[in-house]
Formats: sequence, structure tokens, C-alpha cells
Amino acid sequence: PGAVRYSDSIAGGAVTLVYPRAALLEYQGGLDPVLQKRIGPGARARPVDVAGARGLFITGVREIDVLDRDRHVLQATRSIARADVLVWQRGGVAFRLETRDGLRRALAIARSIG
Repeated sequence: PGAVRYSDSIAGGAVTLVYPRAALLEYQGGLDPVLQKRIGPGARARPVDVAGARGLFITGVREIDVLDRDRHVLQATRSIARADVLVWQRGGVAFRLETRDGLRRALAIARSIG
């Protein structure tokens, strides 16, 4: 990545890896039920499978509310890459991948993460 950022504003901390056409945010927490209810007007969420995990590919959104590991709603987070967003969780870790390269590439990247 071109940059690595850490924030302790999310319970347990969060790491963001920033690439030229993508950004990946990882934090302890969950996705349900906030994303489906609060992605905002004009956004579209498509359910996807991320290596057996349920995920959402979201287009037309620039802010997404997330939950910390204690299921508290965090302040909306702004897009880093100004791109579409793939969100999923695995093993108590939530992932948010922003990419300008479409769903196929987003899923390929997500599936490569252990």
C-alpha cells in the first residue's frame, strides 16, 4: 500500500491500507443491521458471496455508518477512494473495501484476504 493508517476511534482499533485505486478498512465489529438501513438515498446494495461470507457490494454511496465491536453506531465514515464499496465480515472482523475497479476485482481482492 501507499499508506497505512491506524485509528483507535473504533473500539479495538482499525487499520486502513490505502492503494492508488483502492482502500481496505479492517476493524473488529459487525455489519448487521446498520448497512442495509443507513446507506443513504441513491445508493444500491447488492448481496454477494465473499468466499462463503455474506457481503454487500454498494454503489452510489459516499458515507456508510458502521458498528464497533460493542454494536455501537459510529459516526459515518467517508469514502477514501471515492469508489464503490464491498463490505463483509469474517471471524468478528469487518472489512470495507473501496475500489474503482468494479465488483469482479473487488471480489477477487476480498477472497484473497485470509
